[in-house]
Amino acid sequence: MIVNLSKFKFKSLFFIFIFLLFSIILFLIITSDSISPDLLLPLFLTVMIFLIALIAVSFVIQRSDFDIFELVYWSLAYFLLLFGIRSIHIFLYGSPFIGKFPFDSRTLSAFNFALFYILLSLIIFLIGYYSNLGLRLSNSVSSLYLLPKIWNVNKARVLIVILSITGLLFHLYFIRTLGGYKYYIFNKSETMLATGNEYIKWGASLTNYAFFIAYIIWLKTRKLRFFYLILLPINFLLAFLSGSKGSFLSIILVMLVIYSYLKKKIKILHIIYFVLFALIIIFPIFNAYRGNFEDFSELILYGQKRIGHALESEESFIYEIFHRFAGTDMLTIAVRDTPDVEPFQFGKTVYLILVAPIPRKLWADKPIISVGRWFGMKYLNGFQGAAAVTIIGDGYINFHIAGIIFFSLVMGMFARFMYHYCIIRGVNYSSVYVYAIFFNILFKSWELSIVTLIIRLILAAITTFVICFFLKDN
Repeated sequence: MIVNLSKFKFKSLFFIFIFLLFSIILFLIITSDSISPDLLLPLFLTVMIFLIALIAVSFVIQRSDFDIFELVYWSLAYFLLLFGIRSIHIFLYGSPFIGKFPFDSRTLSAFNFALFYILLSLIIFLIGYYSNLGLRLSNSVSSLYLLPKIWNVNKARVLIVILSITGLLFHLYFIRTLGGYKYYIFNKSETMLATGNEYIKWGASLTNYAFFIAYIIWLKTRKLRFFYLILLPINFLLAFLSGSKGSFLSIILVMLVIYSYLKKKIKILHIIYFVLFALIIIFPIFNAYRGNFEDFSELILYGQKRIGHALESEESFIYEIFHRFAGTDMLTIAVRDTPDVEPFQFGKTVYLILVAPIPRKLWADKPIISVGRWFGMKYLNGFQGAAAVTIIGDGYINFHIAGIIFFSLVMGMFARFMYHYCIIRGVNYSSVYVYAIFFNILFKSWELSIVTLIIRLILAAITTFVICFFLKDN
């Protein structure tokens, strides 16, 4: 049988090459005498994590209907960033949370188990995504509710004004509750840790919802240009002043998703530019902004010092970019210190969803809803901030391996449901609007706690579906 190599696409050959490269690396790891025996198993598991993800992508990326914004690709990329690349970082530079190699016996054992759980979670997520479970859910929901295909422009004008004013009022109230404009701008390290403001943050996000309505209509009809041009800088300014690089980059990402489905497909090269822009420029700038300052001159001096320090060495630069993606670290700590530090929760961190709707002003002794803050206080010796406990870590501290399997499966299934329901069944104004909002939540949901993810999904579902129903063109 003669194989015509000309029929192979470049992407197929590329992934075959990468697959062989990883196989060679894996073989060298197993047979090497120069590598510490303690490193063999974690290196093997790390390579397997990358290999499984690569195999999953290689089977579908060569399809003629390949879609760069299919959720599975971005979920896998973020998964590898949070767990795969982070593990390599730990091998090379260590971790501020679990130390450097060689680990003590307890930490080493927990690290190996963590990598095994990461690999297991990846496989279960892919099973959930490529199974028929998500498709069946999509068909069931579609039989009950179909998103309106076309929006009424006159209704959109009214709704954009209402959402924008409401969102700005929530922003002003939020700033006031945190101590006023000056304190809000120059004390990011404290204002970003403020708790009990989920409703206010959701209200403030309505300016984003308004902007994306204007963007879609302008993109398709060239109408509502005024609203688009006014809300664009306002949303970017508010996102920057929040100190959250995620909020800033999310605006760009949602715009790219909308543009790709309603105007012209985005190329992979453009995505690479976006990622490099985020990692090399946005991350260091926002990291430099997260401090306490007296005025703009002090802020600028601190920023210059922070960026200058990042450029001093390769390790400093890599730390500045990747230090927040500590998924492997947090899971290792959860495995090592449960149940010694804290007993298995058996759903206690998930049950918080039941008390989350109650405003803290009405219940002064309301439990801490942020699992990340609870994890930091209990597992990280009173760590000041919200630790990225991750879906895998939260599943583990609740139900051990069963929690990891269940939540990974549900995440894969739900991601497939959203893609099929919004995109495969037909692209229109509402479906792209809903998908873009959920895309921004779901692809990076690996670093969230279970209760945080559920709250964000519920709020996004209510908001987007009410908006789409209101905008329906009768």
